[in-house]
Amino acid sequence: MTPVLNNSRDGVVCIPFWCSLLQVIVDTPTSPVTSGLPLFFVITVTAIKQGYEDWLRHKADNEVNKYLVTVLEDGRRACKESEKIKVGDVVEVVEDETFPCDLILLQSSREDETCFVTTASLDGESNHKTHYTVPDTERNLESLSATIECEQPQPDLYKFVGRMHIYRNNQEPAVRSLGPENLLLKGATLKNTQKIYGELQDIV
Repeated sequence: MTPVLNNSRDGVVCIPFWCSLLQVIVDTPTSPVTSGLPLFFVITVTAIKQGYEDWLRHKADNEVNKYLVTVLEDGRRACKESEKIKVGDVVEVVEDETFPCDLILLQSSREDETCFVTTASLDGESNHKTHYTVPDTERNLESLSATIECEQPQPDLYKFVGRMHIYRNNQEPAVRSLGPENLLLKGATLKNTQKIYGELQDIV
C-alpha cells in the first residue's frame, strides 16, 4: 500500500525514510549507517524547527497575556495585565487599541453612542464597522448591575444573540436585546473613536 502524505512536511520526512529502509533491506553496497544519516538529519532539523515555532508561539502568547489594560476600579482608572481581567471588569479602550477580550459596548465618547471598529486581524476586512452601546445603561458604570444571557460561541463572527438584564433598586429588571452590533470582538481595533468602555458580564 502506498503511504498517504498529509502535507509537504510529511513528504520531506517520509521519502528519505522509505529510501533508507529499502537500502537497508535490499542488498546494496551502501551501508545502513550511511543510508540512515540523511533520515537522521531531516528528523533533527524538523524537530528543531518545530521547537523554535513552539517557542515563538509561547513568546507571542506571553506578550499578549502581559499587555497592560486600563480598567475602572472603585471609580478610578487602574492598569491590569490582560490575563488578569475578570468577568465584570469595566475596560477602557482608546483609539487604535485592540480589544483585549470580548466586550459588551456600554459607553462611547461619541455623542451618538456609537464606535467604529476594524476587524482586519480577524477576517481580513479593513472597512470600518459601526457598533452601538446597549441602550438605557447607567452613565455611572460603577453602579451598573446587570447579567447577560446569550447562546454558546459561534464560528460565525457576525452572529451573536443575547439579552442584558439591568437591575435598578427593587424594580423589575429592564431587559435589552443584544446583537453583534453591541459586541466588540477580541483582536478587533477601535477606530475614529476617542475611547469606549465595555464590560464582560456574567453569562448565565
